[in-house]
Amino acid sequence: MKLTVDKKQRLAKMRAHSAAHLLNAQLDKILNGTKQAWSYVDEDYLRFDFTTNNPLSNEQIQNIEQNINNIIYNAFDIEKKEMSFDEAIKSWAKAFFEDKYGDNVRVIFIKDKNWLPTVSIELCGWTHANNTADLWSFKIISQEAVASGIRRITAVTWPKVAQYAIEKDNFITNIGNKISATEKQIPEKIDKILKELSEIKSAYESIQTQQIWVALQSLLENRKSNQNFEVIINISADKTLQWVWFKDIITKAKEIIWEKSFVIFNNEWNFAISWNNAKEFTKNNWIKSWWSDNFVQWRDPKVAELFS
Repeated sequence: MKLTVDKKQRLAKMRAHSAAHLLNAQLDKILNGTKQAWSYVDEDYLRFDFTTNNPLSNEQIQNIEQNINNIIYNAFDIEKKEMSFDEAIKSWAKAFFEDKYGDNVRVIFIKDKNWLPTVSIELCGWTHANNTADLWSFKIISQEAVASGIRRITAVTWPKVAQYAIEKDNFITNIGNKISATEKQIPEKIDKILKELSEIKSAYESIQTQQIWVALQSLLENRKSNQNFEVIINISADKTLQWVWFKDIITKAKEIIWEKSFVIFNNEWNFAISWNNAKEFTKNNWIKSWWSDNFVQWRDPKVAELFS
């Protein structure tokens, strides 16, 4: 049996793992009292979970990236030392105190060649790069909440930084092509499109409101009634309302006939009942409903059976 090491894969994981140590150190600077919750390292890719109640701001993300890339460009040494656990803790090495350590541990130091303040000290048995310059570059591609009080950063190192940049550039180019704008024109063009959409939406809502008003007035002229309800109408009788949200119809109906007791329903079983005893009425007739004592709505075929 012959064992071989996949050099390309090993170097890629070394870069990502050393980047995780740099990220941990930077988070500790920015967020007082934060702790590493979990991490995953793959080829030029890492996920890092840490404790915090608030998302990082764009400015904080940019500062972390800039600081880590400065460390990479300045070629800090990454030293691996064997020492006693007590000696490591006295050196302010970070450790997971939930884990069990032996008397002797391996400590990773990331520091300047000129012995300026150490950037990172952590207990770690994994493989690492020899120098931060080996990472080439670092990029955070996302942050998200994964549990209460825990957020996750996903990041990449070279060459996946280059791959990410190419993908993002293609994405921006595609957006520009779709809206007929150069990269620099995209923000202005999007603002213009959003403004136009807002105007169209406002005009549509105005037309829809008028459409609902006219349709309801027509239906009210041919409404039914009984001893409890002054207005009983099936709005499906008017085809102009079939594409209008039921809730929008009810909102407008309340404005028109707010002083009357009413039942409004459609063929899709949606209904609304306005009456002093609305909740009790639905309860007595085994109709599913939700809201308040004098106004209820929901979906139930029994309403159509009762009032058609």
